[in-house]
Amino acid sequence: MSNPFEFPHPELPDDRRLLETILGRSAAIAETDEILTPKIQRIEYSSEWLQCMLKIANNAWRATTKMTDAFSGEVKEEFKGIAKPIEGILRGLRELGFEIKDHTDAPYDEGQCLKVIVSEPTFGISKPKVKETYKPTVYFKSNILQHGEIVVAVPFTENSNTPQS
Repeated sequence: MSNPFEFPHPELPDDRRLLETILGRSAAIAETDEILTPKIQRIEYSSEWLQCMLKIANNAWRATTKMTDAFSGEVKEEFKGIAKPIEGILRGLRELGFEIKDHTDAPYDEGQCLKVIVSEPTFGISKPKVKETYKPTVYFKSNILQHGEIVVAVPFTENSNTPQS
């Protein structure tokens, strides 16, 4: 007499069938993903979510500028423990579609979408350049969320000791 609670062992697929099953599911997922991609791109983001992400972007950028030595570009010794987590936050923001642009040392022209906080007359330069970035320009999916705020170094004119623009 057989035991009513005894069940036969299920037949396990051999490695080849298992691999074909997995690959078949992967192909089905890839096809589904291609179908869903246009829908994903049409997601509307709430202004609260964007403002929150903008705060995260600004604070991660600010932390990066404070922990990096201005001359060497290396992380200062006292901040080495938090450098990787901050880089992880910035990488996550990039994966979501955010771009944070620091304008420091870049050439400046008046056609740029930047807010100039102050222009500082500077000897030894022939063209205006960004001396310091107060706030970075932040883009989300190639759209500007925040215009950068900068300090511009402008050349002195030798004759009048006034800035030349």
